[in-house]
Amino acid sequence: MVKEAGQREKAEHKINRLFTANYGKWLGYAVRHNLNSNDAEDIIQSVVLRILEKKDSLILLPDNELEAYIMESIKNAIKNSLTRTKQFDSLQEEFFPSEESAEEIVLTDLEYSDIKEAVRKLSEVQRTIIYMNYYQNIEVSQIAKELDMTDNAVRSYKSRAMKMLRRIIADKNIEKRG
Repeated sequence: MVKEAGQREKAEHKINRLFTANYGKWLGYAVRHNLNSNDAEDIIQSVVLRILEKKDSLILLPDNELEAYIMESIKNAIKNSLTRTKQFDSLQEEFFPSEESAEEIVLTDLEYSDIKEAVRKLSEVQRTIIYMNYYQNIEVSQIAKELDMTDNAVRSYKSRAMKMLRRIIADKNIEKRG
């Protein structure tokens, strides 16, 4: 028992040492991939916290392999963040075009109320997932943890919610034209 506690402390120390030694390099990598420094810091910190949670299974890795594992985790987190941002931007662009005429502004206002109405038709879980993912920019894995669900369940709820929103809004647009 004491030996295990000592190993955990050793693993924590190793991870903290790698964090201190490589933080600047990791931050630079994240910023070079179009993240602002605050988002980059958040990603690095969340990855290191997840690594610390797994420290018992990573204790046997040599420093260079653990460093590579952390870097790969940071790369994946950055990729996920950029994908979510891209999805949000395309959704935002779809609902709120950048160059609007007066007529488009009025139509956008009508569509916005339609969107609000459509969102109200979603289940509470679907609304929560859409809000957390698109407006709070929270990763699917984190949403799953917070809602005590699997990642696949969150993705499924999100997918069904988006299909339902598209269908409701399309039906509204047909009603308006007809």
